[in-house]
Amino acid sequence: MKTSKIKITPINVKGERYWQLVWPKHNGGRNRQAFKLKTEAEREMAKKKAEIASYGAAAASMPEKLRMAAVNAHDKLTPYGKTIDDAVDFYVKHLAAQAGGKGLREAVDLFLESRKADASDRYYNSIKNRLETMVKRLPAQCTTSQVSSSQLDDFLATFTAPATKRSYKANMRTFFNWCVTKSFCQTNPATGLQVIKSRKDGEIGILTPEELARLLEQCDDSILPGVVLGAFCGIRQAEISRLQWGAIDLEEKIVTIAGSIAKTGARRITKIPDNAVEWLTPLAQKEGAVWPAGEEYRRPWNIARLRCGWGPFQSTCAAVNAVQNRMTKAQLKKLRAWPDNALRHSAISYKLAKTRDLAQVATEAGNSPNMIKQHYDALVKPTAAETWFAIRPAEVASGKVTRFRKAKAA
Repeated sequence: MKTSKIKITPINVKGERYWQLVWPKHNGGRNRQAFKLKTEAEREMAKKKAEIASYGAAAASMPEKLRMAAVNAHDKLTPYGKTIDDAVDFYVKHLAAQAGGKGLREAVDLFLESRKADASDRYYNSIKNRLETMVKRLPAQCTTSQVSSSQLDDFLATFTAPATKRSYKANMRTFFNWCVTKSFCQTNPATGLQVIKSRKDGEIGILTPEELARLLEQCDDSILPGVVLGAFCGIRQAEISRLQWGAIDLEEKIVTIAGSIAKTGARRITKIPDNAVEWLTPLAQKEGAVWPAGEEYRRPWNIARLRCGWGPFQSTCAAVNAVQNRMTKAQLKKLRAWPDNALRHSAISYKLAKTRDLAQVATEAGNSPNMIKQHYDALVKPTAAETWFAIRPAEVASGKVTRFRKAKAA
């Protein structure tokens, strides 16, 4: 196509002479503008020639409305040190991410498939349950690129226990990080979530001897060994979940926490108190896992806590929901949030109060003496500690556990 040249020609409009400026359009064709005076047309022609020489025909053919929009955009971006090109590049990426968004259900399925080969059964089942709960609670037909931080915050607000909220937050952050790498969304909405605090003023949540006795009474035999090891030995829940019966020596009264399952990666030996030996002896196995996997532990664990006044639990398990559904409004209102790491925190606090051996307690717990001193010292009285380590199967069965009020932190 022949390119139009910039030029001025005389024209007649209703019997009057005007001077018409003609210059090329960016996408072909010509622009026209009439002037009363030839000198005005010549000044505008010089301006158009300069624009075409510097920026091409696109700049010369820019409509005034578009020109003003560009000026306004430039003024808004200047305080931030950004240009119109920066803004356009950012928004184009955003639109591309929106276009590349996956349905949330489909994206979760793809993510779980990518993790199935390498993840442990426990981790896979826990992240699967949490992400599937997220999918059910978010709006139907929602895509990965449409999920916002505020939606995830609202979802987390439906849970009571801080530990549960943090677990969901961690799993969602992992999932959406994966979505970003797959270009299913541009940014991770889980990184903008509110900080979830464990407890007020850093207070350690522990159980009273009476509360523990009730809990042990409600525990199914499948989870009772793990609860005993947590409550009396202070072993971390994650370590219990990987512990094998072969690591427990009831004759020597010790548990060996191998480096491969320890949080710190360092091997340690933890003593088993006499009362814990009595709980474990009838349940001991020659081999196998101490703690059940997946729903096999979650169901009885949640039910035991519900029956002792802790909850509620957001669960997909029919048995857990059945227990909650049978509760009255008054009973549901009285439910308390399960304290974070309550069994381990309780065991360390009572053990320190009983023995006053900071170094030994720290060694068995897999922590530093400074950490034990800072967080667990003087939380309970020695008399309460004596009662804690006197909780035995016979006493629980007969209801002879002494009642103690929870001691205030010193």
